[in-house]
Amino acid sequence: MKITILQPYGWCEGVATAVTKLKQIINQHKNKKIYLIGWLVHNEHLINDLTKHGVIALNDTKKSRLSLLKSIKDDDAVVVLSAHGTPMEAIKYGANRFEHFYDLTCKYVQSNMTLVTKLIKQGDYVIYCGKKNHPESNAILSIDKSIVLVESPIDIWKLRLDNNKRYALMNQTTISKSVATEVLSALSIRTHTINYINSTCRAASQRHNNILNLKNVDLLLVIGDKHSNNANQLVDLAQKKNIDTKIIQFKTDVTKQMLKGIKHLAIASATSVSSEEVKKIINYVKTTTIK
Repeated sequence: MKITILQPYGWCEGVATAVTKLKQIINQHKNKKIYLIGWLVHNEHLINDLTKHGVIALNDTKKSRLSLLKSIKDDDAVVVLSAHGTPMEAIKYGANRFEHFYDLTCKYVQSNMTLVTKLIKQGDYVIYCGKKNHPESNAILSIDKSIVLVESPIDIWKLRLDNNKRYALMNQTTISKSVATEVLSALSIRTHTINYINSTCRAASQRHNNILNLKNVDLLLVIGDKHSNNANQLVDLAQKKNIDTKIIQFKTDVTKQMLKGIKHLAIASATSVSSEEVKKIINYVKTTTIK
């Protein structure tokens, strides 16, 4: 069986930076309780490891980040915000209440938040292409009540647009170019006053392009957490190309039956998975095919 490993794999820059900074925070505050608001990144392996080091992860998706912060009783606690982004009101509350307060938001998400703020100040009406209730989307939407969230071209047709207004279209850092292009095409039919900013991060774009360039593949394994948007974007892209695709979260998710009859296997990874995790699964796959 031919095995193609799509490069790059492992953590992107934003994830690697967040993990490194959190480890430094753990070492710096060994005698204090450390609360992580939301998962640092969508990676169950990583969260389990952080929990073993005493980090308390607060990640109730039915509660707002602000309410999670308010649930912390210890004012002297160390509080860390996830890499995905956090709504503005939660950031302000945390910064005012906790002396040891760390925002580990990815620099690309921070850059997009700054750009959205600038666009609104200059009079643009921002339409944001992202996943509903995703932490990054919630962070962007918190900037101004005028921002509109869309997930697909269908949502564009539901909007009440005014041709006298100037619209700016941006997207979540992990949204694929194909989804953003479909949304832009629909919006272009509705209005001609569009400022489109492709705000998919470089790491996500590289992996999207890898999937788009795949040929003659019988099965694609995407290594990533099932709750990870960047992992699911890779799956969606592959399925649009009619490539049989499965998300692999643990090496035990790989079975002999899954690989039976496969002549060409491709393996890709989400940006929230470490290279060590990827290598373990690659080695397991190779061992499974030999047995």
